[in-house]
Amino acid sequence: MAKQNAIKEEPLEKQLWKAADKFHKNIDAVKAEQVIMVLLTNMHDIG
Repeated sequence: MAKQNAIKEEPLEKQLWKAADKFHKNIDAVKAEQVIMVLLTNMHDIG
């Protein structure tokens, strides 16, 4: 349990950029834009 507390999490922004980099490697730009816009729209509706 002590080891888990010692691990420092990365800031959310850094995690999101890493996820976006992985996402863009596996999908073309047009499809990525469509998916991101849907996610942002849904986040806006929820928040």
